[in-house]
Amino acid sequence: MNYFIFSLYIITLILIIWDSVVLNINIIKSWKWSKASNTTLSKIKELKMLPNIYILIPVLQEQDVICDTIDHILKMPYAGKKEILIITTEREIHESKDWEGSTPAIVKQCVNNNLYLDVKLLHYPNIKGGKSDQLNFGLDYLWHKKSIDRQNSYIALYDADSRPEINTFVRFSQFVNMYFKSRSTLPTAIQQPSLFMRNFNKVSLYPKLEALFATRWVLGHEIRTQLKSVIYKYSWNVPYAYVVGHGMFIKADFLEKTNGFSVPYDDIHMGQRLDFLGESIHPLPLFDICDIAPSMSEITKQSGRWFGNGLIWSEFLRTRKLGIKMNSIRSITLLFKGLIDSFSWMHYLLHYISLILISYLLPNKIIFVIATFTFVTLDSILGILIMLQYLKKFEIKINEELYLNKISKLLICIYAPFRGIIRGFGPILWLIQQLKYLLIGKYDLPKTARSKN
Repeated sequence: MNYFIFSLYIITLILIIWDSVVLNINIIKSWKWSKASNTTLSKIKELKMLPNIYILIPVLQEQDVICDTIDHILKMPYAGKKEILIITTEREIHESKDWEGSTPAIVKQCVNNNLYLDVKLLHYPNIKGGKSDQLNFGLDYLWHKKSIDRQNSYIALYDADSRPEINTFVRFSQFVNMYFKSRSTLPTAIQQPSLFMRNFNKVSLYPKLEALFATRWVLGHEIRTQLKSVIYKYSWNVPYAYVVGHGMFIKADFLEKTNGFSVPYDDIHMGQRLDFLGESIHPLPLFDICDIAPSMSEITKQSGRWFGNGLIWSEFLRTRKLGIKMNSIRSITLLFKGLIDSFSWMHYLLHYISLILISYLLPNKIIFVIATFTFVTLDSILGILIMLQYLKKFEIKINEELYLNKISKLLICIYAPFRGIIRGFGPILWLIQQLKYLLIGKYDLPKTARSKN
């Protein structure tokens, strides 16, 4: 037992040390990359390739924000064809028993009143099914009723709270042309990174802390692994990169060839599929400005959903069924890294538990306490201090001042070491819901609530 507890302590400490070094260093590197890459792409003027962009926005109970989202995306310039598909669901009508105030009714009114020609409203007719089912319903419309040009089209995904930077589609076209000029083909996957800062001034202190940590993860991990997915050479060194469900651009022919989006999870599993099939994920240097969950309880429930979303074995089995050849070494490496990623959701919670047990069971406990304090401080508190230095840069991106006084900054630094514990309850909540579903057929992890505007 002592050996097991000691091993658990060491493994979780290694993960904390890894985060304290890799994430914090790559905050700075990713931000510099974004600035430099944005400058490079902005100089590309000759645009021979202008792929069609079909923007899918699946919505559920988004009546308060969806019209502003449509207006924002329509204002984003693009020289090629751009069409927005808003995909509502009968589930909302079934649950709320209210058509007049529903998202489908609001979207229909919004489209009709403004005479939007490039916005299509689709209504998923089933009361069961989630976001992936809505997206696949949208794909079915594009494949069979719209008959789009799969070779020259991208499917882009955004959420109802998404506010992409205004020149996102311009940079997309410039990147695509730069890529085509060097490769004579179009990239399969492009991901726009996120800044979880849109509702920063509207939420309490703990969601502000989570917004900083979530954005640190984007800068420190997601952009880093996506860039590595473009340049890695050996299958044993494949990065565990992924895409997320807002700011994702996937080539239409790839989606059709691989049978659309995975159910019930659309985004992380799509990234895993791309990894298994050896496809690179190219990050854009502009950001999608989006919301953070507005309360600690919502953040915990969201962590549970995201944990379930990231489990890699189901997508491995699904990808194998496609009949597309997969590299065995790459697959084994990704499965191992996927397991580590799943474990990392709970590594802070498990680390503190192992430290408490060590304090009772092993001598020289002070050594373990000092090691934990040192590296937790380097990871969480130093990480937050670095992120606080970037608030002014974020303000430029979102065109809004971010309010955080000195006392609030101090409290955020104090809370930071405990954020990992709260995050660790997400997988436990997910497991409870899975058992509940197996026993009584009920699942209670509803969609994340929005901040009130």
